[in-house]
Amino acid sequence: MKATAIFRIEVQCDNPACEEMNLHLNLTSFNAIGTQLHSDYLDISPCKVATRHALSTTESVAEISASIYMVPIGTPQIDNVSDAPDFTLRGRILRDNTLIDTFTLTINRWGGAQRINMRYKSSIL
Repeated sequence: MKATAIFRIEVQCDNPACEEMNLHLNLTSFNAIGTQLHSDYLDISPCKVATRHALSTTESVAEISASIYMVPIGTPQIDNVSDAPDFTLRGRILRDNTLIDTFTLTINRWGGAQRINMRYKSSIL
């Protein structure tokens, strides 16, 4: 396996409630000795339903840290929390266009959600 790779994070939500959220994606890149090279960001305000949002590293790197944040734009237009159920955001991580991980993130419509510091290497040691 190569010592470096291009990484990509992709997320999608099929629930219209996502359009009440801001989406922030971050890929922080590292070299082979663990020195941070740069961070790439994607901010979508608001998130778009049934749209694949993707962010790639700008160059081939040894390792990444991927983070996702879904933040409510405001509060739901209802008073009863049970009337605003959670929904899911589906995601996947690709290394050189090869799928290496999938995940589902449960989003609370009142508080949002985050998943931070998901680490992936370009090669298996």
